[in-house]
Amino acid sequence: MTLTINEQTVTANSITVNALHLHTALGTDAIVSGASSSVSCPTTLGALFNLGLIHQAYGWGVTSTPGCVDFTTGGGWVKPPPNKGTFGFVAGYKNGGTNPRGNLEYHDHSSAMNVHSQDVLYYNCGNYDNSRVFGGDALVNHVSGYCYQVYVQDNGEPGKDTDYFALWLWTTPPTGCPSDGSIPSGTPVYAVGNYLGGGNIEIHAK
Repeated sequence: MTLTINEQTVTANSITVNALHLHTALGTDAIVSGASSSVSCPTTLGALFNLGLIHQAYGWGVTSTPGCVDFTTGGGWVKPPPNKGTFGFVAGYKNGGTNPRGNLEYHDHSSAMNVHSQDVLYYNCGNYDNSRVFGGDALVNHVSGYCYQVYVQDNGEPGKDTDYFALWLWTTPPTGCPSDGSIPSGTPVYAVGNYLGGGNIEIHAK
């Protein structure tokens, strides 16, 4: 008989911990109080595009045009599929500033991934009067080396079922994250976009 206490099995993206794991010569295999956690590779943009969640009108291939000198705030959660994500942000020009600033927090509840913006390098008009695009450098699970872009639409009150949020992530190219609103080189490593299941996005136009 073998009794293992605090047994841990670790892979590249997961860990399983068993408080007690009992093996007997007769083949009995019993686990007491086991738990596991994993972080999966984020959903690719291609998979989301096939679902029709991100397209020209709502974030895929969005036009980013300088000229919007207001600011935007938002918070809530994005409807699945594919994943439920909660977010909060403020971005744009405030208090007469000449450079955009703000912050973004995003949490994917399916993969336990967290995104935290390090800056807002650009804040631009989107495809429509009620849309904005912003982005810059980001930490993913507290690790640097990523560019992010956010596309939002303020489609009136209340925001539930009407406002829209989309987020893309890329690994930072050698030239750094673009500061003009252009798309970083390479394929996004993560993308999500859908109408809000709750919350609100508001453009504070001056």
